[in-house]
Amino acid sequence: MRGVSAFVLAALAACSVGAQAARENQPSASTQVEEIYVVRSVFESSGPPTVFCAQDRIGFAGATGEMRWSLRSTATQASDGRMIDTNVETVGSLHGCSDTPSDRPYNTYAEVTLGSTTFKGRGVCLRRRPDFPERGMRVVSCSVDLSGLPSDYVGGLLTTNTMVSRKIQGLETDPPGYTQMSIATIRLWRKRDAPPSAVSVRDQDASMTKDSLVGTWKLVSATETNERGEIRDSYGPTPVGFLTYTADGRVSVVIADSRRKPLSAVPPPTEEMPDAFSAFVAYAGTYTFADDRVTHHIEVAWVQNFANTDQVRPVKLEGDRLMLRKQGFLRGGVQVAYQELVWERLKPQATKK
Repeated sequence: MRGVSAFVLAALAACSVGAQAARENQPSASTQVEEIYVVRSVFESSGPPTVFCAQDRIGFAGATGEMRWSLRSTATQASDGRMIDTNVETVGSLHGCSDTPSDRPYNTYAEVTLGSTTFKGRGVCLRRRPDFPERGMRVVSCSVDLSGLPSDYVGGLLTTNTMVSRKIQGLETDPPGYTQMSIATIRLWRKRDAPPSAVSVRDQDASMTKDSLVGTWKLVSATETNERGEIRDSYGPTPVGFLTYTADGRVSVVIADSRRKPLSAVPPPTEEMPDAFSAFVAYAGTYTFADDRVTHHIEVAWVQNFANTDQVRPVKLEGDRLMLRKQGFLRGGVQVAYQELVWERLKPQATKK
């Protein structure tokens, strides 16, 4: 069956999203050290492995597939816990790799965006019963250790069950009537001495101010989500970028697709200009911060159309991760619901004596 290597990520894609409302007997925000989430994954696309699946990144050799998923929140019936909606809204995405699926445990790796938080998962999956509960279906299970969470967290564990049909992509199954790919639970554990603001990976740091932005940030991911909930990379699978906010109110940004090819000459031939522009972004100016939004007052830009404009971005800060979101715009004639950039704060380098 084509796409059988997707089994592994079907499970991973069920990473943490959309928890049900807390019950009154839940631990208070100041004492809770565990969070539990439930999510459904939807397979979006697959292809041969790229540099994203390099061994030094994913931790194993021989990746045979690279896949993408969207993550959907779920709702349950209060009286018995039965799921009544497995497609409430798109709340995240997953980009991952696996080696060749087999009837023995096989390796899987993924980088996940949940709400505005990013983290990594490494673990194993196991194909179980083929043609069960009927012909054309297969059951898979996974156990994945989570890392790369905000600094207030110790780590996490994802366990999942997955059902894959003859029709792998999309919401509908063949045979019909099942929920694919995965329904999973994820447990996130935070440090007992972490501040209350870290209770949920979706919560913004309550103490965020303009000073919280000051520093240099390295780009972790850049994705776009269309109105159907489909997710794609804005600048390739491994974008490179830096964002700097200074204490005196200056901002500068540079982002590039790491797959950019060198120009054949400088200045470049006319036919090379479109690719050079589409794979690069740079601008500088001043910034202001108010009401959980940062406004970049652009003075100079790689495209003159952006000079002397104000670019407003909703912003969230979670530990050392900063998330900026650009709402509704057209790219290449296609409507984008939102673009999300995730940045990680760079630590100051030690001064050499």
